[in-house]
Amino acid sequence: MTVTPLHGRGRRGIKPTAEATHAVPVAGTFTAPSGAIGRFHGTYRLERLIRDLGQIAGVGVFAGELVDVDDAVVGIGSRRRTTAAVLAVGQSSLVAAMGPVEVDLIGFPVLIVPFEVAVTRIFPASADGHVGTT
Repeated sequence: MTVTPLHGRGRRGIKPTAEATHAVPVAGTFTAPSGAIGRFHGTYRLERLIRDLGQIAGVGVFAGELVDVDDAVVGIGSRRRTTAAVLAVGQSSLVAAMGPVEVDLIGFPVLIVPFEVAVTRIFPASADGHVGTT
């Protein structure tokens, strides 16, 4: 019997480009079960930068708490999401401006307001679409 090795999506042998950056605070709104506009307070952790359809995008994780208008906690959730990014030179580092973006958290579409992430790691260019910062 012949055994055919299966490899995961062509990523064999590709080294990670960088460690994740620190999480930054983010906020947003959603339609709560009560019908009112609820609030989302949480964080975004940038994992890497990629080239997506010719544009730069950040891949990262949104995590936080959804709260109804009466301050009752609706739930806590997290979601990995690719988000369009605009890179600019900040005062002390490269900055990725992102948003607004809609993220599905525990079944609620949450509209995250625009935010910025300092790119604190070097993201070298590589063959699999990752983007360098230099």
